[in-house]
Amino acid sequence: MRRGWLGRAIALVRRRRITAAPVQASTELQPTAGPRPIGWWFVGSTMGIAPLRAALEGPGAAARVIAIDGADPEPPTPPADLRRLKREIEGFSGRVVLVANRPASLAVALATHARARGARLVYQKTEAWETRGSARLELEEDTLAGLADHLIADDVALGRLLRSRARGTGLVHVATADAERATLLASLAARPSLTLLLAPVEPGAQLDAAIAALLKHRGELAYGLAIVLPGAAGEDVEQHLEEQGGAALRVLRSGATSRAAAQALAQRATGGEIVGVLSPEQRPCRDDWCAAAVALLLERGEVGAVALIDESPNATECDLEVLPASGFLVRRDVLAAAQGFAEDLPEHAEVALSLRIRQLGFGLIGLPARGLLDGALGKPVCAPALLQRIARRAGVALGQRPATGPQSRGMQPQP
Repeated sequence: MRRGWLGRAIALVRRRRITAAPVQASTELQPTAGPRPIGWWFVGSTMGIAPLRAALEGPGAAARVIAIDGADPEPPTPPADLRRLKREIEGFSGRVVLVANRPASLAVALATHARARGARLVYQKTEAWETRGSARLELEEDTLAGLADHLIADDVALGRLLRSRARGTGLVHVATADAERATLLASLAARPSLTLLLAPVEPGAQLDAAIAALLKHRGELAYGLAIVLPGAAGEDVEQHLEEQGGAALRVLRSGATSRAAAQALAQRATGGEIVGVLSPEQRPCRDDWCAAAVALLLERGEVGAVALIDESPNATECDLEVLPASGFLVRRDVLAAAQGFAEDLPEHAEVALSLRIRQLGFGLIGLPARGLLDGALGKPVCAPALLQRIARRAGVALGQRPATGPQSRGMQPQP
């Protein structure tokens, strides 16, 4: 049984969702209605992987095992093979969870690539690796520990060692048996990795208040924050923000003046299978402020982005033509397929992104945010003439967009 806010939110969305056929693994990103399957990628020692794979594989699930049990140092992976593996990660239409249990160059390369695609990463330390003085293996383990969303150790002593190595937002869990590890991995995979972007922003009291509210109301979803500062901001500002946010916050600097360029920088520099965009004026009021939006993105594969809007006290879920400038969450794989934040159209980046997402066949949904998010925007509108002009500049043919909305939520993959 699912527990916590995510389980309740998913149950709510399921009651409203049109029933669809089970999702099958696909070689392309597809706007298929229904929950997306989890693709398990195990990279490392087959001895540690075999029992987990048997316990975690299920209906509609896919598993890929990359064994690296070779001698130390392992033989280098041919570039062609590495490119093929990366294409497999990119081509899977579901949610990728990559589990590495050996600090090796191939594991680091795949973890880095998968993280950029929004995969959830778990580094499992099953024994104290004997490096024989090899700085290379120590560096690779540091990299995996820094990239991972979660760290798993066999015992408390290894857990302490992992915690000392972690540089990012990694959370250390201790498991001692295969069955316990499998249960732990399954529960971790059910919780998406989410990164919230605030860019570009000026330092000051308003930004401090926004960060404080975001950290206070993380709830069960330990999302990370990425703050993009103007290049002219002093080092004291950066230090102040890092002290305020700790490991949950990453400070970036952008020399560009446009919000789209700063968001693109943050997108490239962070992980998370869901990316949220907020402004300092938008502050959460409750721990479950984005629960329904996250659950909707997880459970309805035909939805690409969800905006938190505040039209009226009786507002309900609605279809949107364009996203607001901030206050929305988007699947990272959809964001990447739509060419990311539109740096080529800095003045109307959110409109260009919206059109490109819809051109791919994914819907845009608005959810009421009254009482959840202060400063939520009303339903965004765009004048037809401006929409046509932006569409031409973004290379989108408005008349050829796939249908979106309730009538299309049971649609099958586009040819």
